[in-house]
Amino acid sequence: MQVTSILKYTVSVSVLSLLLACSNGYKNTISGKNTTSSYQYPETLAISFSQDQPNWSVVNQAALEGKSLTEVIPEGDDINQWRQLISITYSAYFVESEQNSVQDEMQNKLQAIKATCRSHLTTQVLAENDREITYEIQMKGCGTGMLANQTQIARIVKGRTGFNSVHYAVKDPLVTASKLQEMQSLVSRAYLVN
Repeated sequence: MQVTSILKYTVSVSVLSLLLACSNGYKNTISGKNTTSSYQYPETLAISFSQDQPNWSVVNQAALEGKSLTEVIPEGDDINQWRQLISITYSAYFVESEQNSVQDEMQNKLQAIKATCRSHLTTQVLAENDREITYEIQMKGCGTGMLANQTQIARIVKGRTGFNSVHYAVKDPLVTASKLQEMQSLVSRAYLVN
């Protein structure tokens, strides 16, 4: 009986968040809630897209216990040759990672990129506090695949049960000063949902 109440509350909060986003000039909201897994993640980030942005579609979801990934691209783009990609991830705290800071988590993510892309990689922290960090990543000379020349604006949020992150990647030459502002604005609007 209590589980039913909790589920009703969770659904109500999610529906309420979606309704609030739509009523505030946003046309759709995409979250990292994974529909391909029976494991239910306690939290994730959600992003509301404004009326002037293209429609985005979920093209990939993957989950293992304790980790999830949702990838979205603008409608009409191909996941194999994307030009813009947003990734929403969740990584549950484990005994050794619960005490990690968002700065530690950022370094872990950068090490994973460096393991694949040994070429030119630069980063710049844009904003940070105890619970979250936003940073820019520029990758040059990483080949032609998923890590081809691109710029990412990333944000990591330390949640109640794990690290939640959103990465907005754009391949060169699409990266302009106004595009960087748009990317940072979208990433900063991401919010935690249960």
